[in-house]
Amino acid sequence: MKSTKKDNKYKISLRFHIPTRVVVFVLGIVALLSFTIIGASIDPRLLLIGILFTLFFVSLSLIYYFLFSRKNISDDKENLIFGNVTLDFLKNYISPVVILDDDEWIVWYNKSFSAIFDINTPLYGKNIAQLTNDWITVKKIKQSNFEIFPTKFNDTDYDILSTKVKSGDQNYYIVVCSNNTEYVNLLNEFKMRDALVIYITVDNASEAAKFSQTQHLSVAAQVAVALKEWAASLNGILKEYERDKYIIITESRYLDSITEKKFDILDRIRELSGTQASIPLTVSIGASRAGDTFPEKEQTARAAVDLALQRGGDQAVLKSESSTEFFGGRSKTVQKRTKIRSRIVASELTGLMKESANILIMGHRFADHDSIGACVGIFRLAVQYCDRVNIIVNSDDTNLKAVFSKLSDIPDYEHAFIDSASAQELISSETLLVVLDVNNVNYFEAPDVYMNTPRVAIIDHHRKTDDFLVSPIVDYIEPSSSSTCELVSEMLELTLESGKLIKEEAELLLSGILLDTKQFSRNTGVRTFSAALYLRSEGASPAEAQMLFKTELSEFLRETKFENHVIVYRSVIAISVYEGEAELNDKIAASKAADRLLGVSGIQASFVLFRINNSVHISARSVGTVNVQLILEQFQGGGHFDSAGAQINNRTLEEVLIKLKDVIDQTLN
Repeated sequence: MKSTKKDNKYKISLRFHIPTRVVVFVLGIVALLSFTIIGASIDPRLLLIGILFTLFFVSLSLIYYFLFSRKNISDDKENLIFGNVTLDFLKNYISPVVILDDDEWIVWYNKSFSAIFDINTPLYGKNIAQLTNDWITVKKIKQSNFEIFPTKFNDTDYDILSTKVKSGDQNYYIVVCSNNTEYVNLLNEFKMRDALVIYITVDNASEAAKFSQTQHLSVAAQVAVALKEWAASLNGILKEYERDKYIIITESRYLDSITEKKFDILDRIRELSGTQASIPLTVSIGASRAGDTFPEKEQTARAAVDLALQRGGDQAVLKSESSTEFFGGRSKTVQKRTKIRSRIVASELTGLMKESANILIMGHRFADHDSIGACVGIFRLAVQYCDRVNIIVNSDDTNLKAVFSKLSDIPDYEHAFIDSASAQELISSETLLVVLDVNNVNYFEAPDVYMNTPRVAIIDHHRKTDDFLVSPIVDYIEPSSSSTCELVSEMLELTLESGKLIKEEAELLLSGILLDTKQFSRNTGVRTFSAALYLRSEGASPAEAQMLFKTELSEFLRETKFENHVIVYRSVIAISVYEGEAELNDKIAASKAADRLLGVSGIQASFVLFRINNSVHISARSVGTVNVQLILEQFQGGGHFDSAGAQINNRTLEEVLIKLKDVIDQTLN
């Protein structure tokens, strides 16, 4: 046997080879025959016995050969073949191959692997992580069980397939890299060609048409032309599927450009009609990058445009698989003149009430007059159709003392108010929950009741901030309305018989309108005064409604402490920071302080910051020129165009103040 070294030091050539098993077989036969001959010379009978033993030995040897020896010979040949060619195969394999140890150091690699890197020095002794930032760890390789991982070498995409081999006590990992750049490029191109569905609705077309039909048609035509040009720039198609409602189908490749420009079509249309119409036309846009099929994309885009409308219009909502992005929303909404939507919602709500075993009503935490007034109004509607109706409140809320006192002599309210714990016990499959003056679950009076009630209706005038965790059967969100009490009053006027609304209830509803309109000085429209006229006809006294705003001396002093540290930022923003430790009852006082700050000459918006326990609270107000709701959305808050609030956990006053100024700068700029 001798070893020859040519291209590979592991190649072995054999001059001759007699298997050991053959030698053992021959020696065994010789030994048995020798013993037989010797025994026969002693006793002839031993000859027959020797021949039998020899035949038995031969038979066993043949059986062994056919059952086992052939396999061993095959194994030997296989080991010999693989021992000769394995390293040559890996060395000349077209795909890059590298062998690593447990610590990711390079033990061996082939020419294809070294060709990836523009390095003249050997790669032995280098750590694989030094060659790329996208390298997967050996820990993942250990757990992969032939799983394929993506990585990059020199900006080229590869798929990694690895297997572990053991040599002694040392583990090694043979890693094969497959270039999948073409596949990645095709996949990206496929994603770019994926359909992008965009819904567009002209927000206030019917309202604008009522003022000047001719002028409206002219501006509407220009809006249609602008939308057509925008669709053409996206290489898409535009179709008007209803009057003043459009749909664009294009490719997803244009979405990045659209978001970078922040849906600038909103500004173009606003500027286009701003100088030509008494009511400027604006549009709401809903776009979807979520969904695998056309029906899913269309449904998501439709939900996005509905969300844009519920947030007040003049904005775009982009929905993806895991997030919702908002663009625009800088102009104040125009109040709609028609009550058709109110009539439809009232009909749907009364239908649900008739089918319900019991009805629960709630507003937001730290209830104000708009919240509790709307609850009382819906209570009066509900008792006409259901015997078991309750309002969920915090009985310890000092702001509700005047309300409890006002309703104490009315028999229907003797057991009407309950807390959230009691409400939980009343929930059944036939329970209807009506949520008023709030659409963000974080501010519900009893979020747990909302999560556990299968049938929910939501009525609110604040801009919607996100999708509902529990989809309501009825949702009536109208940001153009002055208050929730206005919406409820309209519904009562359309469904309740004259004289059924009690005087005290009408006054509570009127107080809610007075609160949110700042005594009819802001955010009012024809429907606002129409609702007030209805309440007045049901016996509401403006003087009695005003009495509900009376505060005790302690409350008055509580309000003044929020006005002692006021700074004027950018000439038009008043910011008050109360550095002491506030109490829960201070929330209403802070909002009133924010209202009073608007009385300062030149101030267009006010923000009051204060701390309660481990949270910083912000109460914001505006005269109608600054969208404070858009600002406080950056703090996960919400509200209305000119009235909003937010709560920030685990942040200091200084940190919140710095971020608030940054957001104000971005908004004003």
